[in-house]
Amino acid sequence: MTDKQPIDALILGGGGVKGLALAGAVIELEKHYTFGAFVGTSAGAIAAVLLAAGYGGDELRDELEELDTRSMVDGPLRAVWNLLARGGLHSGQAIQRWVARKLTERLYPGGLLAPANVTMNQLPHRAVVYASDAGGGAVTFDSHGEHDDTYAATAVRCSISIPGFFVPAERDLGGRFDGGLLNSFPAKIFLDKNPGASMIGVYLTSRKARHGRPRTLGLLRVVAQTVQIYLGGDEPRILHELKDTIVAVDTSPIKTLDFTLSPPEKQLLVLRGRIAARQYMVERGTVPPKDTRLNSLLVRAAAVAAQVAKRRRRRAVGRAARLSVGVLAALGVAALYRLPVRPAIPPFSLPLAGGTLHFIPRQAESSSGAAPAPARAAALRVPGSIPPPRAPAAGPAAPAVERKAAQERPPAVAEPLPAATPATAGAPVSSGQAAGEAAAPPPAEQRPAAAAGSSSAWRNSSGAASSSRAGR
Repeated sequence: MTDKQPIDALILGGGGVKGLALAGAVIELEKHYTFGAFVGTSAGAIAAVLLAAGYGGDELRDELEELDTRSMVDGPLRAVWNLLARGGLHSGQAIQRWVARKLTERLYPGGLLAPANVTMNQLPHRAVVYASDAGGGAVTFDSHGEHDDTYAATAVRCSISIPGFFVPAERDLGGRFDGGLLNSFPAKIFLDKNPGASMIGVYLTSRKARHGRPRTLGLLRVVAQTVQIYLGGDEPRILHELKDTIVAVDTSPIKTLDFTLSPPEKQLLVLRGRIAARQYMVERGTVPPKDTRLNSLLVRAAAVAAQVAKRRRRRAVGRAARLSVGVLAALGVAALYRLPVRPAIPPFSLPLAGGTLHFIPRQAESSSGAAPAPARAAALRVPGSIPPPRAPAAGPAAPAVERKAAQERPPAVAEPLPAATPATAGAPVSSGQAAGEAAAPPPAEQRPAAAAGSSSAWRNSSGAASSSRAGR
């Protein structure tokens, strides 16, 4: 194998949980290059300080694959409290403690006299970490320059502070830093401070996001583009100018904040990083054009990508099913409370420590406040008839008052209707009688026994009236 080519700096871009792709690229690049400094932002900051502490690409991959990304974020209740009280969903302390522990394990293997934290100037190789302060300026943590006495884990914590997602970090001086917003890929700022330095950059991107259809609505897309222009307006230009020195890694379909990565998704990120690095070296002539290792990586990545796509489709179907069930349940509850007559709730008893609680529901009423249909039907009866007694409430928990009233109520006595006479047949009917008394006769089951005679009297009176009119 030929000697490795020295490069002044390896610049690692940000990408949240997609930082595993950085480890994959380093695995291939370190086979042909050596680096004098490791520069990074956000996820790249984690990789930069670990590489500067002496971790290799394979070791970095192993550490990141073993990392439980779910443990790096807080629970739902804690996240709500952090957002309301501290300005971010997650504290970020778990990531900071993890970085501090890994640095101590590497620099102090025996654990004897090991400090709780490692400062930037204690790292054996140069590390440069970038963050942004609340005022929009860049903050540099350089193990050979600015803020070299800062704890390396604190520098990482400042760089990963995604606004709104992580609580803004605080340094000992009291400044608040909002992460690598202005330098998500810190190539330009490093080259401006180190003119003439050679570099290789690893940039995490997504071809699906760049060339596919927009995934957001019109207004949201405009807002997102405006924020992107404001925060990183010159990034496309920088990438175009430095395209010969940049390894572009396609990380789709993994998102920056997918903190629930499965093992196949982690494996896919590593393979994508290795493939991008091998392709970069093939294009630069560092490795032969017919690279068998590259072909093998492509085959493995295709198989893992198919597995990941299947798992994500199944997960999306599950989410859609849960959402549909929730929507249907909400619509059912809403429809229940919009019914004209709400369903009656049966009475029940609840035994308590001091006695028994009896629940007796009131009679259901319609939303308009009118009496329910059975009550309205009972009101439209023929005068002189007595309504049937109301049956007591059914069930073992019926109120004692209702049972007593039902027992003491006298039985209904059917009274015959007065027989109609010719005098009354032609008499005028008042409005009250037209509305109530002149209503239709009661049903046959409620009609008294003498109703047949009265009906014949009605027919006779009507016939007499008609004969009298005919005589006139």
